[in-house]
This record gives sequence, structure tokens and C-alpha cells, in this order.
Amino acid sequence: MTARTLHLPSLVRPLFAWPVSGLLCFVFLGAGGAKLAAQPMMIAQFQSFGYPVWFMYLTGAIEFTAAVLVMIPRTSRVAAAALGCVMVGAIVSLAIHGPQERIAGPVVLLGLAATAFLLRRA
Repeated sequence: MTARTLHLPSLVRPLFAWPVSGLLCFVFLGAGGAKLAAQPMMIAQFQSFGYPVWFMYLTGAIEFTAAVLVMIPRTSRVAAAALGCVMVGAIVSLAIHGPQERIAGPVVLLGLAATAFLLRRA
């Protein structure tokens, strides 16, 4: 009889992956939904950055779709990577066009997306 070793990382990963993915899903369903619903605040923000309205819809579609896919283990890494890319774009847009004090939110979400990416197996 051989002794089995517990692979703690493999047991702990799902315990952290689900809440992180759930939080990303919650946040980006709301953010993507607001863009797809053409909320006046979103239109104003994209116009203040100098982006066309169609880009808001594209960003919203990516966010909304990735929010759903991040909850499916098989697609969560791709979805987390897509959300990370969107957050890099948000950070750059805020750094260039301002207000710079709002960069903290996208930085935190980028960290969560990176965490979700790393917690899921390839």
C-alpha cells in the first residue's frame, strides 16, 4: 500500500478560482451591460476619450461575453485574458485622457483577471 500525497495547490485552486471568477462575472456583466444598453454615462465617457460609439458597443460585447465565459472552467482562461486586455485599454485610456484618479479600479480588475487566469488550468 502506497501513501498518497495531498497536492494542496490542486485542491486550493478551485476554492479561490470560483469566487474570483464570480466577482469578475458580476462586475463585467454590469459594466458590459451598461455599455450595451448605451447608458448616457458610458457614451459620455467614450466620447471624452475620443472613441466612436461603436467602440463602446464592441467593448461592452467583449465584457459581457467574457463575463459569462469566465464562469465556465473550459473557457475561463481565454475570458480572463480578454478581460485583462480590456482593462489594459481602460488603464491606458484613463492615463492619457484622465481622470487619472480612476485608474485604481481597472488596475484591481486587471489583477483579478490575472489571478483568474493563473488559477485555472490550461
